[in-house]
Amino acid sequence: MRKPPIKNLVIEKNGDWYARLKYTELVENNGIIEQKVREKRKKCVAKTAASVKLAYQTLKDDRAAALKAPTLRPANIPLTFNELADYYESDVLSPAVIVNGVKLSGKVSVKDEINYLRLLRDRWGNKEFAKITFTDIKVLRRDLFALPVVSPVKGIRRARSASNVNHYLKTARQIFNYAVESRWLDRNPFKDGKSLIQPSLEVKRHQRWTADEERRALDLAAKSDRSPHLYPAIIFMCDGFFRPGELFSLKWSDLEAGKLLIMQTKVQRYKEFFLTKRMRTAADEWKRKQKALGLYKPDGLFLGVSSVKTAWKVLMKHIGRPDLHFHDLRHECATKALEAGVPLPYIQKLLGHADIKTTMVYLNISSADIGGAVELMDKMNEKRLGTA
Repeated sequence: MRKPPIKNLVIEKNGDWYARLKYTELVENNGIIEQKVREKRKKCVAKTAASVKLAYQTLKDDRAAALKAPTLRPANIPLTFNELADYYESDVLSPAVIVNGVKLSGKVSVKDEINYLRLLRDRWGNKEFAKITFTDIKVLRRDLFALPVVSPVKGIRRARSASNVNHYLKTARQIFNYAVESRWLDRNPFKDGKSLIQPSLEVKRHQRWTADEERRALDLAAKSDRSPHLYPAIIFMCDGFFRPGELFSLKWSDLEAGKLLIMQTKVQRYKEFFLTKRMRTAADEWKRKQKALGLYKPDGLFLGVSSVKTAWKVLMKHIGRPDLHFHDLRHECATKALEAGVPLPYIQKLLGHADIKTTMVYLNISSADIGGAVELMDKMNEKRLGTA
């Protein structure tokens, strides 16, 4: 058979011209859902490109009509977006299965993603997910930016951030990827146009405090009778590369060896860290206070609380930095380590990041830091080559 010169044309051995349509469909084989490639042909009335085009269009129209016709489908193949979301929630948004400190399946934190999924269900619930197009997703993105966020407590309305919109779109993309992996969908509609998820639009937090602000915050926290746990919490966040959740789940028994084996809340892997002098001193003072209050338990939680939100807000108002979040201290810790000369791969490991790009987001690098890097290059050139 010679190579046909016209698209979608097959020339059989007897010389007849046929238009050919290839498509895929899902079939059930002994309980297993498989994707099969099918082919249909239609004989052309004449051996011309126009005749091939006409026959091919007839095949497409017949196929479209067949898809619209009501058909029996296997019970375990989802059809609507709600049905697909049910599978996704049951299969992917399940509690994490952890063996020897390694997450094998599921997710550690699913609360936010379930909230994102709720809005997507409201949007596309009864629509066939295979008919959701790139344009539908584009309109969703536009509407999300136009929809304000309303505080559930105070009822305050504010503009929705690009980061929040991206979270919704990432959840939608993951669901469609899940459908493709399950062979329920040929192609993720996100791939049919330019990227709608744009991290460059997100406003990065680059909040730091000065050495004077840190000293004043620590002095006030050390004198607090109402929130005595706040002082060690700040010290450990400033020096320990903690995520807040890791700090609040830390136990006294984790500190006894002088080093920490921390279970990372996001990825459920252990990371090792040694205590700084300031952390050891703060821990010893905090242990004495807990014993005096009758709260110390060798196997109990180090801080004994699950949040410092209220105490932190009050403290930040006192030092005039209400814009500074408790989680910003993790960024501060990483940036100070870089300024102290700690190599970037070490900082990545201490933060518990799998990707160096994530670490770079945490580093608040200023113009002065860049200027300092140039000075170091000048000194290196002078030492190496003897040039001024």
